Amino acid sequence: MKKFKRIVPLLMAGAMLVSPVSISAQAKNVDNNKRESVQTTVTARAYSSPALIKGNNVAFRRTAGLSGTVLMYLQNNTSIHVDKSKSQTVDGILWYACKYGNTYGYVASQYVYIIPA
Repeated sequence: MKKFKRIVPLLMAGAMLVSPVSISAQAKNVDNNKRESVQTTVTARAYSSPALIKGNNVAFRRTAGLSGTVLMYLQNNTSIHVDKSKSQTVDGILWYACKYGNTYGYVASQYVYIIPA
């Protein structure tokens, strides 16, 4: 019985060393969440004009202009959303700020048909 009494404290100490360490984590400040939600809502409203791509292999670019990095190529009748207020004329071409899924970029206006509301 004496041996058992000596082993139990050692086992307890070993269990404490092996057990995972608990780390306290706090949720984000409620005020920050409100700001992020407002920003998301504003962004969603800004890209509220539904549109279709007219043409095959239309470049969807990171920035407006022919030198903008191509993010992907969109096909005919692909549904996108446009923010007309962010349109830019670069390289003599009007570029619409567009949203496709969760990706934001620019498409040359000649390939965009904005669906009338």
